[in-house]
Amino acid sequence: MQINFLDFFKSEKFNKIFNISLLVIFAILTFVTMINHELWRDEAQAWLVVRDLNLLGIIDHVKTEGHPLLWYAVLFPFAKMNVPVFSMQVVSFLLSLAAAFVFLFYSPFNKFIKTAVLFSSGFVYWYSVISRSYSLIPVLIFLCAIFYPKRFERPYIYTLLLILLSNTHVLMFGFCAAAAVFFVFEILINKEKIIAPAILFCVNFFSIVLYLAAGRNENALVQKFSSQADIAVNLYQTLISVFQNIFGNIPKFFCVLFLLFVIILITVLFKNDKKIFSAVTLGILFQFFVYRYIWVTSTEKAFLLLLILLFGCWAALNKQELSQKAKNLCSMIIAIFFLFTWPISFLTVKNDIKLDYSGSKKAAEFIKNNIPPESVIVSNYNVTTAAISAYLPGTKFYFPQEKSFYTYSKWNNGILAPYIDYNDFFYIFSLFKGKKIYYIFSYVFEPAELEQMLPKNLVNVYKSQDNTLLQSEKFYIYELKNDE
Repeated sequence: MQINFLDFFKSEKFNKIFNISLLVIFAILTFVTMINHELWRDEAQAWLVVRDLNLLGIIDHVKTEGHPLLWYAVLFPFAKMNVPVFSMQVVSFLLSLAAAFVFLFYSPFNKFIKTAVLFSSGFVYWYSVISRSYSLIPVLIFLCAIFYPKRFERPYIYTLLLILLSNTHVLMFGFCAAAAVFFVFEILINKEKIIAPAILFCVNFFSIVLYLAAGRNENALVQKFSSQADIAVNLYQTLISVFQNIFGNIPKFFCVLFLLFVIILITVLFKNDKKIFSAVTLGILFQFFVYRYIWVTSTEKAFLLLLILLFGCWAALNKQELSQKAKNLCSMIIAIFFLFTWPISFLTVKNDIKLDYSGSKKAAEFIKNNIPPESVIVSNYNVTTAAISAYLPGTKFYFPQEKSFYTYSKWNNGILAPYIDYNDFFYIFSLFKGKKIYYIFSYVFEPAELEQMLPKNLVNVYKSQDNTLLQSEKFYIYELKNDE
């Protein structure tokens, strides 16, 4: 019996084999990277807040973090069961697998685009290996894309997904609000009797805004609005920064070219659907507004722009109005976007497997194995050493500038710079006289600098590897030797 390979490659059976194979490769790659990844401060912070505070304390503190509460709610049961912090990494890994599964088996994209997207830097690393609230976004935005055509049949499910997505990160506010507004508009135009979901979203949205607004003056990470800056120049710089965070340190010419591709993609895809056009465009513009006035961008933040575009493409390609030529053009542009992130994908994966991302885990292992539990451990910077605390339940570090013990960072006191005051060594010695005292130094201080700042009776007993990827989380531990 002669086999027609072309027909086989187009068959549903081959599609399933392809999707399963891609999912298995993705799972193996992300799992291997995850088990070799050392947590850094931003990952550890959420875990420490949930682990070390009660429910009311979490709610009171998180508003100063500048994030909604959903990620903290997901971590809450694990942290309160006193399981290792590795469970947080498993949660991110499983969320990424769920997103990959939904994308492979339910999206309208061809095999080439599926491969390009799945092994892009966001999916293979930033949202799967790095355990932060971003891990929730891909699976939720994909589910929104699935239920978008069914929003009138399943209005409560679609609204719930938008509510959950809006609670992942402030950067998703613009997209979620626009999608909800146009859903309400459709309800009113079509005279559908399903206004309750719209009310639910509005209550949720304004609750988040009021909650985060209560802590806006206590978060030192939030930049202040600038009325004196040259808006045109800064908008251009913001654009360059966003695209360079997505695609690496590419020439500025390519950044402008990618913007042109975005405009072409949006114009072609959404010319017959103003609702999707508006939701995607407003979602993207809102992100640029945030980067221009409030936060600086970063790779995991900037990549959200591609996720919003992917949602729009998913919704548009499900429609029959587009010609095959238009679909092919859009597919090519989408593939270009995600393929250009592949060099970053595999570089970050290779480096994280081969090297220490942060020195936190090994420093924690040293403390656990070599420093007596009754000792006092002093930190010069409570931001970076929070990553060590995540691996050491029950251990708190003393921070001289606050004159208190802590695990997580307290943004309401402002971001405190790396701190060394020569007089503090004598104060701490008198305060904890009779106890063994150790110091952890981090961030900008190299051993040669430290030697010039520290008393002679501080002896180095541990230092992180020089090739640690996150240079700000190279740690140096000193023991206070007293001659008395």
